[in-house]
This record gives sequence, structure tokens and C-alpha cells, in this order.
Amino acid sequence: MNASTGAQRVSKKGPAILKIVLSLVLLVVVLSQLSLAELWNELKNANLALFGLALLSYLVGVAIRAYRWQLLLQVLGQRVPFWRLVELYLIGMFFNHFLPTGIGGDVVKIYEVARQESNTPAAISATFADRLVGILGSSLVALMAILLDRRDIPRLIAQTVFIVSFGIVAGTLLLTRRRWWDVIIGRIGLLKRVMSVPRVQRLYQAMTGYTLSDILKTILVSLPFTVTLILTQVLIARSLGVGLALKYFLLFVPLIALANVLPISFNGLGVREGTYQLLFVPIGVSPASAVAMSLVFHVVRLVTGLIGGVLYFWASVREPLHRPDASRKGD
Repeated sequence: MNASTGAQRVSKKGPAILKIVLSLVLLVVVLSQLSLAELWNELKNANLALFGLALLSYLVGVAIRAYRWQLLLQVLGQRVPFWRLVELYLIGMFFNHFLPTGIGGDVVKIYEVARQESNTPAAISATFADRLVGILGSSLVALMAILLDRRDIPRLIAQTVFIVSFGIVAGTLLLTRRRWWDVIIGRIGLLKRVMSVPRVQRLYQAMTGYTLSDILKTILVSLPFTVTLILTQVLIARSLGVGLALKYFLLFVPLIALANVLPISFNGLGVREGTYQLLFVPIGVSPASAVAMSLVFHVVRLVTGLIGGVLYFWASVREPLHRPDASRKGD
């Protein structure tokens, strides 16, 4: 291997290595601020029955997300069976857990749907919209919680939830405003030239192919998903003996969701634990309990990903692994 090839490999692995290093640094910082003995005591005394219910709640949420993804695909003319999308969701979670990319699971989901339906732009659009609408549902719940009861909520946390939630709402609604985008593109020469590329134009049409009615329908699906996510967090807290009012979980769900998807660390490790401390410690939860809640939630997601890994292995046994076909149309 010559020096240039080695440099190219290092440059490709660089972002992944940086994410792993950042996660390790953040974990060290978080763990250094609490008693490891207390943390271990919290984890070993967790109620396994409540943990099992939390896992079940999370799996129900996966099925709801698959149905929401199916609705978004159908808007763009893509017909993928529901159980196939559930399988892809679980497989995607497996890759999200064991690849340091943070979006590896989405890439797998997009590729498999595009391979089946021969429409890569639609697969990209529906997967992106599914992510956005999912956080939107949680954000709307958080906004309602703030409006209904702001007592005992630290001002900074309330302001953060409001800003994040408003940004997610605005970003999602922009998917339905193709006319606005057309005006902006028409006034910027560089964007007009980029849009003249056929593949870019097809992707743009798919990304802005949703109406406000389409988004509202998927929000209705996101609300029960948000319920499962909140229930998962509540059950995890109860399994560790942490008793908090429901309103705090309503508020914190969108911020925890964002911590899980931010592509700056390895599978959210470090960032998520820090987020739990920032959110729960100011309202009276001990640092050890806050980090324990984060780690148990990670285990719930890890077990879900392992189920996806089993499904992926079984699929590879049933049929040869699929490889991208350069001659495939519609991408």
C-alpha cells in the first residue's frame, strides 16, 4: 500500500474515529462527575420486569414508525409491505448501533427500499421526512406541556424545549412549501444550475412532494409513537426507582430524541448521558440516577438493534446479499 492510499483510508476513517474519541471524552467527563459505585448500585438494582415492559413499549413504537414511513412512501407512489418496513427499521437500528456513522441504518433502509421500488429519490425523501416528522410529534407534545403547566420547570429548559420544538415544526412545514423553494431557487443562479441536473431535480421534487394534509396525517401517527417513547422513558425511570411527574417526560422526549440522532458521536454515547444530566439533575434527580436512565435506555435500543441483526443475518442466509446495480433506473 503506497502512502497516498494510506492517507486516503485515514481521511475516510477520520470522521468515524473523531466520533468515537468524542464519545469517550464525553463519557469520561460525565462519569468523572459522579460516584461509579452509586451508578453500579443503581443499575444492578433495576427492576427487570419494568425493563421488559420498557423494551416492549419501544418495540411497539418501532412498528408505529414503520407504519408512518409506509404512509410517507405511499404519498410518493411507493408500495412497500408493512412488515417489510418493520424488518428494515429493525435492521437499520442494528447498523446505527454497530457502525460509527450515525446514519448507517438510514442508508441501509434507503438502499433496500430503492432497490425494491427503483426510486432512490423517493426512498431518501420518505426516510428523511420520517425522521423529521417523528421528532415533530414529540415537539408538539412538549409545547403543549409547556403551555399547560410551566410550574417548577427551569426557565432555561423551557426556553430550550420551545426553541427546538419551534425549529422542528418550521423545518417540517417547509417540506410542503415547494412554491417558496421555487421562488428562492429562481433568484439564485447557482441553485438554478444545480437544479438543472436531472438527479438533483428528481430528489428535489421528492423532498417537496408532501402536502400539509400529508404531514398532518403522519403527525397523527407520530402522536401514538410519542406516547410509546414517553412510556418507555417512564418505565425506565420507574425501574430505577426514580419517581417524576409525567410533565417532565413530556418535555424532555424531543431533546433526548435529538441527542440520539445528532451525528457528532458514536451512537449518541456521551452526548446522551450529558443530555440526561442537563435535563434531570436540575429537577432533583441524582447524577448517578440520570446517567443510569440514559444507559438503560441505550440497552433498550441495543437489544432492539440486536433483533435487527438477527433478521439481517437470517435474510442473508435466505438469499444472497444484494449489491448495488449500476444499471438500475430511477436513481
